[in-house]
Amino acid sequence: MTSYRLKIDVDTDLDVIVDENHFTFTHVNEKVCVEFPDLVAVSDQTSENNDQEQSVTLHYIKQSAFSLSKEVIKVCGEASIVKQFLEHVRAKFKKVPTSKPRHFLVFINPIGGKGTGVKTFEDTVKPLFDLASITYQVVVSERANVCTEVMESQDLTHVDGIVVCGGDGTLSEVTNVLLRRTMVAADLDFNDPKVKVPTTAIPIGHIPTGTANVMSYCCNGCVDIVTATLSIIKGNTRPIGASGVYSGGKLIRYSLVGVSSGFIADMMDRRDQLRWMGMFRLLWVPIQMLFSGFRNFTTEITLDTRKKKPMTEGDKEEITYTKREEKFEGDIFNTMVLCWNIKDVHGKPQIWPNRGPFQTFILYKKACTRYQFLWHVVKLFKAKKEALQGDYLECYQAAGYIMKVKEDSPLKENLGINIDGDPFKLPEPYHENRFYHDAVRMFTSLTDTDADSSIP
Repeated sequence: MTSYRLKIDVDTDLDVIVDENHFTFTHVNEKVCVEFPDLVAVSDQTSENNDQEQSVTLHYIKQSAFSLSKEVIKVCGEASIVKQFLEHVRAKFKKVPTSKPRHFLVFINPIGGKGTGVKTFEDTVKPLFDLASITYQVVVSERANVCTEVMESQDLTHVDGIVVCGGDGTLSEVTNVLLRRTMVAADLDFNDPKVKVPTTAIPIGHIPTGTANVMSYCCNGCVDIVTATLSIIKGNTRPIGASGVYSGGKLIRYSLVGVSSGFIADMMDRRDQLRWMGMFRLLWVPIQMLFSGFRNFTTEITLDTRKKKPMTEGDKEEITYTKREEKFEGDIFNTMVLCWNIKDVHGKPQIWPNRGPFQTFILYKKACTRYQFLWHVVKLFKAKKEALQGDYLECYQAAGYIMKVKEDSPLKENLGINIDGDPFKLPEPYHENRFYHDAVRMFTSLTDTDADSSIP
């Protein structure tokens, strides 16, 4: 521990104490503690003239609740003391684990959400990356499937992370290729739902410029551009789950957010067709389709649910589960799978990462009024727990399911499915879903305690 007599922001002299892991000082009656991993950059304004007062500017990350901000302090003082302080801080900064990312592959969706992807990157993300001396290759997806094509052909050997500036759909597109590449590299068949998906080695960061941005809540507990960018710069990562959808003997797509079939899939498909309407389509399409009514389909569903196994004396402190199969057969108008949870966080319900081995499966098996369903969807994406209550739906915690549409069902020949906001047509009226725990490594600002609080 070393103490330096310096000025902070041209204030009166005070003691700045440099310890093994951080430096601290008290400024305007507030104690400030800066961990060395939270340092973004150190700007040196010192000169060779030791007769003059010298200064150093420190840029660091400050966390409050679930938001991150970049703070700046200017340290001034006698030339010899400032230079000693600078050398000490730089020596500690260099010892920060080399896991901090230095080079990114960046994908930007220029039309997602309100169409602010490019501007957001140029105005907010790029200056912070430059300040942190991070290099990057930028790919702007000017047409469909650009992200897929680049991800399939790109050499990722020297890439420390992948950054997606867009919505959940763009993030899902990039993640799908990375998951398939991970499976192929491990000599595993990604078309087999019984084969467990290993955790991706290259982390992904999400800059939320899309419409829903569910994954931003799962990674950072909020939708904030600066928080997302700083969490990526800081380099902390955590794996999250992904859900695989299979039909016709092959993988259709992995999901990070959710899977729906029936009414919501039809609604999302229609919304995608009217993208030219901009954000107004998000209001227009649900109202239009609700007044068109629901169309039921007859299905047989087998759910792979799990139940906590009672712990006996001598067991390790680890949650284990027993497999339990549940079946449903009859008419329904919608199913939905959520790869995330709704949690009470600091007294406020919000979308939260799913750290357990389950996904939430919602079965809509009884008719309801248009108002009830609209209320349900709005409440669900506002993370209200009452959204999962109603006599027209049943909720299950499931590791997977198999759904088969019956021969006489009116939807048999036209059953679509929506995965992370993108519509797909199934090759046959049958599909299987499987949830893979800890499949995708993501950059996150959430602490271990925050994220693990979602384990059921």
